[in-house]
Amino acid sequence: MKGILKIIMILMTIFLFSCSSIKLKQENNNILMYKEIASSFFSYNISYLYSDDGDNVICVGTNSKLQSSFSFFVFSLKKNKAITEVFNNIEKVEWVDGETLRYRVMPGTVQYNSETTNYTYLKLNN
Repeated sequence: MKGILKIIMILMTIFLFSCSSIKLKQENNNILMYKEIASSFFSYNISYLYSDDGDNVICVGTNSKLQSSFSFFVFSLKKNKAITEVFNNIEKVEWVDGETLRYRVMPGTVQYNSETTNYTYLKLNN
């Protein structure tokens, strides 16, 4: 009886560890995916800005060492895909909250519906 109980405990332990490693592999694939996309879009100065809730990440980068402006895209870790991209002469991008970000286009760049603050707000639809 004790031998059967030990075998059941060992099998349950193996099952629990295998379930947790599957979730860990899935999370690692998400991380690898957005970093892979960022490295294919951008050549230099790649950085990542995570939302407060950790559901989204802004991937920022340039294609020139001397370039002072950059482009970005937002990757949803929940949906495992890029949900928006902005390829302009961006000077600054930041999270306002978990679902809203704002960015500023470099002065002198023509922009549709430009406001006096030069910030454009982008609400994500997750």
